Amino acid sequence: ESWYIIPDHHPAIIEKTVFDTVQASQLRFSQPNKKKRDYPLKGKAFCGCCGHALSRTMQKTSYYHCRHSEADEESRCHKMRLNAAELEQAVFLTLKKQLEASVPLAPDGTLRVDASVPERTEYEQQIETLQDGKRALYERYLMGEIDLNTYKAEKAACDELLLKTKNAYAAVLAQAKQKQDEQARQDSRKEASKAILMRTR
Repeated sequence: ESWYIIPDHHPAIIEKTVFDTVQASQLRFSQPNKKKRDYPLKGKAFCGCCGHALSRTMQKTSYYHCRHSEADEESRCHKMRLNAAELEQAVFLTLKKQLEASVPLAPDGTLRVDASVPERTEYEQQIETLQDGKRALYERYLMGEIDLNTYKAEKAACDELLLKTKNAYAAVLAQAKQKQDEQARQDSRKEASKAILMRTR
């Protein structure tokens, strides 16, 4: 399992100076710390034709495409492209509508929390998706896909929805904590009642 290097154990195939030069060249041109580009729908958008995950290009006008079918000219999704900005905006608006439908707005504009709220994991996923959307929005602005006014308007709408989602999530956590505490008090009272009954027997 472990390798032990014994210098000069056998005749070298190439001279050590040549080997060191090649190694230094490889290290110079390698990029071990190169960051992978993330995008909002990474691992979440799939091709409707073949079911494979869509990849996103990182260009001034970015788009999603199915890399699986690039070499298959007979595939229905061969060379099919989706504008990244339009797809991400459509997902954002759909998420917004679903959130508002599942958690109705109170008269003051805040999200109303009741017994029918989604699970906490759903809120966490929604918050993560909205944060990814903000990053993608800023990226589109930097790459010149949208102007400053459009960026500010969409960012404001995203911030508003993100704030409401976080507030609703905090309310769900508080509600869950309250129920947990109440259950603990009930269990404690039951245990106390049992202890009293045992003493009176």
